[in-house]
Amino acid sequence: MSGDAHLAIAYETNIQILAVASGKCMQTLKGHSFADVKAVSWSSDDSRICSGGSDWTVRMWDVSSGKCLQTLEGHSGYVTAVSWSSDDSRICSGGGDTTVRVWDVSSGKCMQTLEGHSFDVTAVSWSSDDSRICSGSFDRTVRVWDVSSGKCMQTLKGHSSAYVRAVSWSSDDSKICSGGGDKTVRVWDVSNGKCLQALEGHSSDVRAVSWSSDDSRICSGSNDRTVRVWDVSSGECLWNSVGLHFDLRFASLRGLLPVGLNFLRPGLSLSPVLPNLAVAVDNHMIHFLRRVGGTPGMSCLGFPPIASLPRGTPSLEK
Repeated sequence: MSGDAHLAIAYETNIQILAVASGKCMQTLKGHSFADVKAVSWSSDDSRICSGGSDWTVRMWDVSSGKCLQTLEGHSGYVTAVSWSSDDSRICSGGGDTTVRVWDVSSGKCMQTLEGHSFDVTAVSWSSDDSRICSGSFDRTVRVWDVSSGKCMQTLKGHSSAYVRAVSWSSDDSKICSGGGDKTVRVWDVSNGKCLQALEGHSSDVRAVSWSSDDSRICSGSNDRTVRVWDVSSGECLWNSVGLHFDLRFASLRGLLPVGLNFLRPGLSLSPVLPNLAVAVDNHMIHFLRRVGGTPGMSCLGFPPIASLPRGTPSLEK
């Protein structure tokens, strides 16, 4: 693949790789056997994708050739979350069997099975040094795991209802933010497990969260069809996208505030090449938006659409 930014979007049992600039489908990855692909994640060098599906497998793909390099089997339920380690040597996954699994990419073997959640695992994320994993679950908790020992170091409780759908580490690994069915974004101190902030403003489930590169702000996406940017210290909502009218249940945003912000959702993932781009998906269209206004370190002023593509039509099929 070229150095341009690409979008990976799960569509039924396939994964389509779209060139952001042209909207052209560059590759279709086929291999999950039934139902749907529930999670996708790019390797740091953009050469590979891992995916999780309802067929209980994690699959690793070569993006250029479209070939499946590995099929990782071990989960006894659908796989709803996947993430690469920063050095691309390992993948972690979570799913309906309530476990988090750590896989060795070179051998395809399961290195660790992390057990402790009582319901489906819906989100996973590596710390920046790859020594820890945080996970979110339908059991309303966030757990922090030591990868080497497989032990649960912290269980973060505070989300009051439904589930935790999104988790993200701060760049210094001292804090975690999470979003869930109680409509809140919560900020946690990893050292003591205390909730530092409960950011309220969304009117429906929070499905995606991510830190700015300087850890001063958090971006969140919700079923209420808004993106919000929060000041972590004050808890103030600095910006919200009311008026965009996109369904953000499967949103993937890259480089919103400032350059370097990742905002990736299961089923849709943008390669880490292009800053200042947002992607929102509703039932019929994929919408590309670009950040305008503001400067690094300051809040964004808006995300006007720059292009829209039909979703699931022949134009997206290779």
